Amino acid sequence: MLDSAFSDADYLIVTKPPALFANYDDNAVNELLATMAELAKEKNGVLGHICYGGDAGSLKHSISPGGAWYEKLTSLHVIGDFDGITCMAPGPFDYLLLVGEAPDIVPSFDWPCEGKTVRITDYPYSNISGDEQPELKVGRIIGRTAQELIKPIQASIDVYKHIEDYDASDALLISGPEGGWEWFVKDAEIAKDKLTGKGVNVGDNMVHTEYYNGKIVVLRYALRIGGGHGDDTNQRYATSMDELSTSGSWDNGYYSDDHRWTLNEYAAWLLWAEGRLENISKEYAISNADSLITDERLDEAMRIAERIQADRSGRGGTYGWWYTYFEDRDGAKQQRFNEIYDRAANKDIILFTGHGNSGSWPNVLGPTGSLSVERINFGNTRPIVIAFSCLTGNYGDNNSIARAFLKNNAAVYIGATEASNSGWNDQVMGELLWRHWSKTSRIGDALFALKSELIQSGWQPFVYKYNLYGDPKFGGP
Repeated sequence: MLDSAFSDADYLIVTKPPALFANYDDNAVNELLATMAELAKEKNGVLGHICYGGDAGSLKHSISPGGAWYEKLTSLHVIGDFDGITCMAPGPFDYLLLVGEAPDIVPSFDWPCEGKTVRITDYPYSNISGDEQPELKVGRIIGRTAQELIKPIQASIDVYKHIEDYDASDALLISGPEGGWEWFVKDAEIAKDKLTGKGVNVGDNMVHTEYYNGKIVVLRYALRIGGGHGDDTNQRYATSMDELSTSGSWDNGYYSDDHRWTLNEYAAWLLWAEGRLENISKEYAISNADSLITDERLDEAMRIAERIQADRSGRGGTYGWWYTYFEDRDGAKQQRFNEIYDRAANKDIILFTGHGNSGSWPNVLGPTGSLSVERINFGNTRPIVIAFSCLTGNYGDNNSIARAFLKNNAAVYIGATEASNSGWNDQVMGELLWRHWSKTSRIGDALFALKSELIQSGWQPFVYKYNLYGDPKFGGP
């Protein structure tokens, strides 16, 4: 009977009880183990307890062909339907859930990829045949306490039992602030079209955070975009960051208050560059900006700056949105948060495209403070949150935005553990993921199919960097 239970299961749920008891409260750990057992019962799984001090390689060996756990869990799987006859063949289990963070509970891999190391990646667990192609759909539960580890597991159980909601019917799409040439607004709009075509309601549940900004920042964008880069440099505009900020740094220049000029000086420069201040030099326009720039001329400069943004290929239009300006950066950030807060309740899918780090969606959301994820009420829904953004899946720091979403009742979070190629992020956000996803998809199945395609296309870095946190069986039957 025991062998039959193992061979019928298609889901292995793994943790390391000695490490759990060594790090967390005993009663909470017992509750966690019981919750894992309930997930296994409801979703055709079995529990695998690590009782040794092995590394990720040892665990991978046990779930690979020839390994003890693999042999226990090998079962018959449907491989096709031929002339009305369902054909089956022996194969491994399909799903793997790792419960606990690396390195203390369940280890992960630091994987060499194209001359660099991808930290805390779980992709090698999915490739048990050694041919680069995935065979398993892998998820991980992250959290700094046993109570935190329980939450996404319980969320999946509650949705499965129809205690909480998830039906992939409603989505919220968020694009991050742009630094000049990014495609964030456009990517989100393309994703909206794809999701709408699959029957998901997006409507006006779009937050383009770029459109809540400071006037001085938007003027700086326009001067740098108008200046171009490389062979198409236009000398009337800014041709380097040195001209716009005292540090000369792109990041510091756009995402801090490191301004070389005043608001009126930037406006005067832009109007001069556009030929709106004739018969004077740029130097004269800037040095006499306070007398030249009236309220009307400042408004004119802002309309020009907005047009420069909208006309560039990366933006490709205004999409019916208009800028709302704030006196300072904090005011803009607070309004961005408010827009998300007002729309987040009862959304099944939350997508973000933009710049990122392990502790935040910069200038949009973070795990603590006034822009805290934990201030958002998701209502009765347990959403899937996906961030196509650098480092937003790296849980190695104390302040992890991935961990914050799961603590706040998100069921699943997908993010990158390292800096991720923006061009690849753009394509996956706007199109590639949706080739493999439907409203009835398990999220692990959709990510598995996406990664299978991308491996064949040579996108190994992207595949290794993106982890799924939560139950890979979430979202489907």
